[in-house]
Amino acid sequence: MFIGVYRKNDPLNTLPEERISELISEGMKEGANVFFFDASSIDMEQELIHGIFQEGNGWVQRNVPLPDVVLNEAPEPVNNRPECENWLRRRVPFTTFLIHGKYDIQRKLAPLFKDHLIPTECLQDLNQFLAFLDVHGEVLVKPDQGRRGNSISTVKKINDRYVWRHHPA
Repeated sequence: MFIGVYRKNDPLNTLPEERISELISEGMKEGANVFFFDASSIDMEQELIHGIFQEGNGWVQRNVPLPDVVLNEAPEPVNNRPECENWLRRRVPFTTFLIHGKYDIQRKLAPLFKDHLIPTECLQDLNQFLAFLDVHGEVLVKPDQGRRGNSISTVKKINDRYVWRHHPA
């Protein structure tokens, strides 16, 4: 099985080394050949990928058939995708899909699941934040766009003081 790790720009220069190592290690455990590629590596005419594989302590490039699956590490909005990525998406399953921001998803779910969702607001300024905190007593603050558990804080009002806690990933 071939698993291609894709980013629009060179994944070996844009992914953390630890992430690259973990992907390779997990692929080996599953008996899969993991390789890395970017948009410039997709050969639509020949229907192959110029993949970069780790061999020993180095990297080698090999031409391989289209992978069985593509792990796209940083999905782009449809209008920002290169044509070669769209071409590949029509032929190979991709594992990650762009879902917009958390607030947009919350708004879409609210009509059906309002009683099961945590109250959510897209807070634009300090006054709006303080008003929301007054109503709820404690607020979980998260960036709208995914950070995979990073940049999350809680703020709680206790009497006339505010307690802020940062939760590292």
